[in-house]
Amino acid sequence: MKPVFVESAGVLAPGLAGWAASREVLAGERPYVAEPIPATIATLLPANERRRTTATVKLALQVAQEALELAEAGLSPLEVLSAASWGARAWLGRPGLEEGDPADLVVYDADPRADLRALGSPGTIVLRGRTV
Repeated sequence: MKPVFVESAGVLAPGLAGWAASREVLAGERPYVAEPIPATIATLLPANERRRTTATVKLALQVAQEALELAEAGLSPLEVLSAASWGARAWLGRPGLEEGDPADLVVYDADPRADLRALGSPGTIVLRGRTV
């Protein structure tokens, strides 16, 4: 049996492209308008793998890349994980998950609190109740 580390959760929706626009919508300062999710580059994958992988995996790897960039800017691993997930919701004054709420899940074989590079190697991604 493998240990599971659930430290945080993230939010992504059509129309929430970029932190500035997302913050305004989530804080209620600007109305939400559904727009296509921008394509991600997933630079952590070789070019031939980028063409073959799903949009969900590309998005997970884009988040991993942005997390590494936050760490390079001086944030600690815990600050990076918080900024990418629950900490952002709390800062916006939004509630966390309640029992019975729907949630997507990313499982890692290594603890990203110890090494953020683990975010670039998701072991399992569960989206809308299905493993992708």
